[in-house]
Amino acid sequence: FGTDARGRYRILVGCASWPRNPVLRWHLAGYLLPGVALYRGLRAAGWPTERAAAVVGSALESDTQPRRRRFERRGRRRGFFTAFAIMIRPVTRLVYPSPGWQVEWLETSRHRIAFDMTGCFYLDTLTQLGARELTPVYCRVDDILYEGVSSELAWRRTTLLATGGERCDFRFERLGREDEALL
Repeated sequence: FGTDARGRYRILVGCASWPRNPVLRWHLAGYLLPGVALYRGLRAAGWPTERAAAVVGSALESDTQPRRRRFERRGRRRGFFTAFAIMIRPVTRLVYPSPGWQVEWLETSRHRIAFDMTGCFYLDTLTQLGARELTPVYCRVDDILYEGVSSELAWRRTTLLATGGERCDFRFERLGREDEALL
């Protein structure tokens, strides 16, 4: 089955619309196309949509675990929320660049970080590739990364573009100590 997925990946590489931005190309080659190739292979083998999507989700979760562990180690350090608040804007701009994503920053304070994504490269690309139904599986990676990563950070998201929402709402609340300096 692995050979079939690799063949499907090569076909997708040849057919995909490749963006000029190298970071978007990285997302496409490293995350989107492998997931779609696996998904299409499973579907071609007769797997139901939900089960095939769950396998892609498991693969994404396994791939995310090393990043999660690194993030957890940082999350144990005192002052994690402050460091996170300082770094989230530049890291978001770097890893989720425009025009692939449209980010609307709402708040970055010593107690809360809030932003909305109103455009998503993953949703757009998966839709173009005929696999829009995989988008929530990719969105789950955020939950894996952020949920319970630090005693100083509460993660919440209530709406997704992938499930018909007008935005993806990213919300981080500070837990614990209140005496650190303002950002």
